[in-house]
Formats: sequence, structure tokens, C-alpha cells
Amino acid sequence: MKKAQKIETEKGVEVYYERSNGNPTLVYLPGSTINHTVFNPQIEHFGSRGFGSIAIDHRGDGKSTKLPDKSSHTLEKYVQDVEQILEAEGVKSSTLVGYSMGTMVAQAYAAKYQDRVDSLVLISGSCNLTKSLGRIPFIKVLAKIKPVAIMNAGLRAYNFLHNSLGRRKEGYYPDYSNGFGDLSGFEFVREMYKNISSEEAKSKFASAESIMEWDTEEIAKQIRAPTLIIHGALDTLITADMAQKLHSLIPRS
Repeated sequence: MKKAQKIETEKGVEVYYERSNGNPTLVYLPGSTINHTVFNPQIEHFGSRGFGSIAIDHRGDGKSTKLPDKSSHTLEKYVQDVEQILEAEGVKSSTLVGYSMGTMVAQAYAAKYQDRVDSLVLISGSCNLTKSLGRIPFIKVLAKIKPVAIMNAGLRAYNFLHNSLGRRKEGYYPDYSNGFGDLSGFEFVREMYKNISSEEAKSKFASAESIMEWDTEEIAKQIRAPTLIIHGALDTLITADMAQKLHSLIPRS
């Protein structure tokens, strides 16, 4: 049975997660702007085989505290959120399962807490999202100019428009158990932002602005846990060569 829980990881910041008992424990870390339900099929599959799970909604997303300030979204703070949850649950070792941005949190955690990570699973992973979002035409253009500055300006402009024109659904908490349907990456983001509040939009943009500056290339080299890297050949957001890049960086992948 799943147990829903929130923990205050720093003053004013509560991180939501769901815990299922079992052994060993799989810790699920979703990508940016989405929630832990993207892992529901895996949680059910491995749960039926006796595995425990901790599935996290990252700070700023899902049912966790919304944080509109970019400084609240450093990689170090995401890692400490995971550590405090595992400490609270008494989990001394686990396998981390990261998706997209969540793979960067998993990498940083595994490098910092090497004796607490049994293994890693990195799905559609990256060590630098600005460099790896390469198949999207307009991002290709921006990447040749000044990616972080230009993209951040775009995020702020879109946030302003959302505050003026966006519609809202109170308590909007989408279920990603079946993925994103037939929507492309851009269509998915557009549909999501139509439904969230201005507060949540600000939080997501602050997160995105910070995440685009994360880089785990040197961190990945420090990982000692055995690592499985999974990447879809038709991934439209993160290029498949990033999987090869991670493989070259992580010693036991």
C-alpha cells in the first residue's frame, strides 16, 4: 500500500512523495515540470515482485511547495531533498531511477553519497540539458547564439503571457501513468501550461531557468555504482548521443 507523505526539507519547503514497503527500495526521480505518476507502471510492476518504492514530486512541481525563485532550484537542493526523505524513511541504501532532469539529480546524489547507492537507472538522461536538447529546431538555433540567456528570456516572456492569458484549474495534478499520449514535446508543454495556476507556472519557469545551467559532466565521472542507461531512439527532446556521452563518463555503466 502506498503511503503519501510530505517532509519539510528546508524552511517553507515541503516535498511530497509516496512510499511503498518492500526490499530493495527503488527511488523514482521524475523529469522537470512533471510528477512522480510517470513512474506508476514501474512502481506497480516491481511492487508486485516485492520491491519497495519512494516516488518523489520534486520541489516546485506536483504536490510539493511551489517555488518561484530561481535560487530555490539548485542541483544541490534537489539532492538534499532526496537525502532528507531517505533519512526520514530509514533507507540506508537504494537504487535510484531517474528520468530526464531526474537523471541529473540521481547522478549528483550517487556521486555525493556513494555508500548509499546500490545502482542507478538513467532514462533519457543528460549531463547538460542546454547541450542535449538538440533535435528541436528552434533550440538548435538558440544553441548557436547564447542558449541560456536567450532561453531564459523566452521563459520569462512566456510566463508573463501566461499570467495575462492562461486559464487555470484548481488542484490540477495530471496523471502521467500512460505517458504523454500522442502529444509532441512542445504540444505537451503548451497543454500543461494552459491548465496550471500562475503560481505554479512561475515555479516551473524558475526551475527550468536554473536547470538549464546544471552540468553534471564532472560529477558523472565520480559515480561508482553500476549504472544502466536507457534511451529511446525516437526521443524528440534529448538526443540519443547523450546516452553515449553518459556511458563514456560513468565508469561502471
